[in-house]
Amino acid sequence: MTFELKAKYEAITSFLRPYRELCLHEILIHYPHILQEYPKEWFDILEHLSLQQKFELDSGASYQALEGTPLHALLSEIDELSKIVSIPLDCAYKLEREKQVFIKSKKRHEIERIITGMQNLGLLGATRGLVDIGGGHGHFARVLTQLGDIHALCIDGDSKLLDKAVFLKNKTQQSCAHHRLSFRAQMIEKGESLLTPDEKEKYNLSFGLHTCGNLALKQMDFFLSSGLSHFLNFGCCYLKLNPSNETGLSHFSKKFNRRHSDESLTLATRGHNPQKIEAFEFKFRVKSYRYALHLLLAQEYGVDKFISVGDGTKELYRQDFANYAAVKLTQCQIALKHTPDSFNHFFNREQTQDEIKRIFHAGLIRWRFGRLLELEVLLDRALYLEEKGYKARLYEFFDPALSPRNIGIVAHG
Repeated sequence: MTFELKAKYEAITSFLRPYRELCLHEILIHYPHILQEYPKEWFDILEHLSLQQKFELDSGASYQALEGTPLHALLSEIDELSKIVSIPLDCAYKLEREKQVFIKSKKRHEIERIITGMQNLGLLGATRGLVDIGGGHGHFARVLTQLGDIHALCIDGDSKLLDKAVFLKNKTQQSCAHHRLSFRAQMIEKGESLLTPDEKEKYNLSFGLHTCGNLALKQMDFFLSSGLSHFLNFGCCYLKLNPSNETGLSHFSKKFNRRHSDESLTLATRGHNPQKIEAFEFKFRVKSYRYALHLLLAQEYGVDKFISVGDGTKELYRQDFANYAAVKLTQCQIALKHTPDSFNHFFNREQTQDEIKRIFHAGLIRWRFGRLLELEVLLDRALYLEEKGYKARLYEFFDPALSPRNIGIVAHG
């Protein structure tokens, strides 16, 4: 399966157009008006699903219970548009046991898949040296320098992370590769030159794994200004981007009525890994308490705006609503007007339970748009690189159950 970047971007953006308001606005923050964006027919359909069927919808495992309905067509199209090419897994690289020391299973999976992808895309053979932006503990760079005559420079603004990286290098790296790995504690700012002329000869790959927020944009800027030939980036934490000037980078994207908000970028950051039914049941309980508290504040305390109350412990959600409400209202310095019995009565009454389900059902649909919003952001970045004269592609590298932010942008001159 291949796709042309412009065609894929246009298809996604055009599909999202009638649902843009739904994506831009988180339900509880804009309740109740935002629910007007959700057709009544959707609520009627979801009302008849069992908890198991809702779990299958939420995880994307099956829409069988929706067959023959508009929701089935909508969710199936979202899934189809969300598909991108996976890296070839031929001759998959496996990290030797002695190199796994101090590397957790998620990071090991990522390293193995990246090196496999680099091998099969011809990037590994083309790499003489990489600059790892936000390299942290230097796990990937340390492994890569032991595969051959490849140099690596890890740059990170956190000197404590790099102190640990130096410790790990001294503890684990083969002596023959020791001189090929170096570290630099430096904040990465847009437009700043990070390499000397000699270093530009040594390194040709700009690399970033899970570059948080606009660090991905700083890596792109570094890549373009340094004149390196190859680029590999995995973005994450899109909610930390400024939607007004850190999305819509390409000229092509400006042809469309494409908008993002803090809330849509938060949705794009949502994990897409499968859950177990038990986790889904607990999520419903957590959401039920939070939605009920919002309704309580509006109806009984005269608070007509969204208040952030933070997460609670699992133990708090295992207790009754009265205890949860008392804890959260106290944290918000709101005087209690209810007894435990009246708190629980409010939660259990039919009107409240019906509205909780309505909000939750709207969320089930909205959450499915997250992957398309992420792709819209990443395709725009790839198009930006193409407009600068590079050939860019998107690939799915990781198992999403292990690493949900699994899309890499690969570019070369």
